[in-house]
Amino acid sequence: MLLHLKSAQKKLQIVNVLIRDGYFSVNPEIKVTFMDKILSENKTKPQSYEAVTLAHELSTDDDENHAYVFDFDVSVRVVKIKESKDEDIDEKDVIYMINAQFEAFYTSKEKLTEEEIKAFSKNNVTYHAWPYWREFVQSACSRMGTQPLQIPMFKLK
Repeated sequence: MLLHLKSAQKKLQIVNVLIRDGYFSVNPEIKVTFMDKILSENKTKPQSYEAVTLAHELSTDDDENHAYVFDFDVSVRVVKIKESKDEDIDEKDVIYMINAQFEAFYTSKEKLTEEEIKAFSKNNVTYHAWPYWREFVQSACSRMGTQPLQIPMFKLK
């Protein structure tokens, strides 16, 4: 896997990271004006998800130029902590959530193998999209009028 990753890293050049879809929502039972009060009165924790969901090789006219687009889905939600750790989180326990999908666009002078695409998907795509995700979360929190949610620095696997 490491060999395929190193090979893909040498071949690919990042062109752009763009947001394809993004939204945030607050529990309909909560008035946004009072969200900070609710957050301070309850024990909460963030739950997150991230994954590269698709990798597309775009067709080229020749064998000298190749283009790849990776879709990266990511979300975070802030939930009330349950008394019992065995209890499932209900929708009513979600205070707010933030979701986004990004496209990371790369070019290469060489065609990538399937193994290189998989290795690159698991490591570098998330790394490249992460700063855009952090900015989106900060902006969403600001628009909701709540304290910024701290998205940790991305660590390579």
